[in-house]
Amino acid sequence: MIGPRISGNMVNLRPVKDTDLIRRAKWLADEETVTHFTGIPPSVRYQLHDALKWRRGTECDPLTLVWAIETKQGEHIGDIDLHDIDRTEGRARLTILIGDAICRGKGYGTDALRALMGYAFTSMGLDAIDLKVCDFNLQAIRCYEKCGFEKLPSCLNVPGLHPGDIYMTVTKERVAALHSDGKVVYA
Repeated sequence: MIGPRISGNMVNLRPVKDTDLIRRAKWLADEETVTHFTGIPPSVRYQLHDALKWRRGTECDPLTLVWAIETKQGEHIGDIDLHDIDRTEGRARLTILIGDAICRGKGYGTDALRALMGYAFTSMGLDAIDLKVCDFNLQAIRCYEKCGFEKLPSCLNVPGLHPGDIYMTVTKERVAALHSDGKVVYA
């Protein structure tokens, strides 16, 4: 499904446009980007038709909300989504891609995460957000930890994890506890 427009301090989360798919195809055709994003080098080259298929699939899935990440200047730099949304359990899984390599390490991902967490924990009423990340993607791990995510013990049997994957989670309560005044400031 298409998520509503959400504003952060540095980025806006907005619906994915047709023109975004060209950039997504370019980003995911890059071996280094794919390896950091998925943990394995690509076996086939990602193309525009793959991006179109991704968009159709996410927009039709009632358990997924997807957004484009754009700078305040309107530059599309990545995508973020909540998927496997379970409103009964109050949980969802998150995926984020800062596809434009020049924009990595500048706080855009952190701001996008915080903005999305604010929406997920307040408007959607979720209690927890989970994600998986490759153990060698130290930049992403630091970003997630800065936003309050914690690594779960590797002994847990989490479906879909492969050797080298780290499972992380953040709860609404943990984020609130990180702020001494009790007010949760997401973005």
